[in-house]
Amino acid sequence: MSTTTYGATYATSSGKNFIKSYITWDVSSTATTTTFTFTAGCHIDSGYTTNAKITVACLGQSKTVDDKGWGGGNHQMISGSTSWARTTSAQTKTVTCTLTLANGNTSVATVSVTVPALASYAVTYNANGTNVSNMPSNQTKYYNTSLTLSGTVPTRTGYTFLRWNTSASGNGTNYNPSQAYTGNSALTLYAVWQPYTYTVSY
Repeated sequence: MSTTTYGATYATSSGKNFIKSYITWDVSSTATTTTFTFTAGCHIDSGYTTNAKITVACLGQSKTVDDKGWGGGNHQMISGSTSWARTTSAQTKTVTCTLTLANGNTSVATVSVTVPALASYAVTYNANGTNVSNMPSNQTKYYNTSLTLSGTVPTRTGYTFLRWNTSASGNGTNYNPSQAYTGNSALTLYAVWQPYTYTVSY
């Protein structure tokens, strides 16, 4: 948990400045989302007895109270949470919490939240032989998304390209060019070749 404290001046005849506000928050992530959970409130120092409306607002929530001679202590105002979807790029989200006093004075706390990118997995293509050209470029697959495999078909002198396979021997799982890959793991695909055959007549 992290906490920041910020204040807003409320001018009185004695020049008192006894109001402070705070926001406490926590950030947690799952494979697909990042969640921001917060509590925001205010603190009235002992001796502050002016009847002053105080409003705390954060993430679309707000609450207004009248101190009416509170003798001090922390006073919870609002709490809640919000979640953001993780995407293929990291994001920065800004959360603001505002303290507003009856005389219009305000203070704003700003919290910067990093939303990590989705986990990524490398998809690589192996020529599985010599004299191979037109190889597809490697790709990146992201968690719980569907990747369309490259439609580029390699060529090899004296051979016909048949398909891709997860094993160099061709005994693994077959994949075709432009097929969808939905697994959440790295993938190496080996070219499967069939040599040309020729008829010899006598």
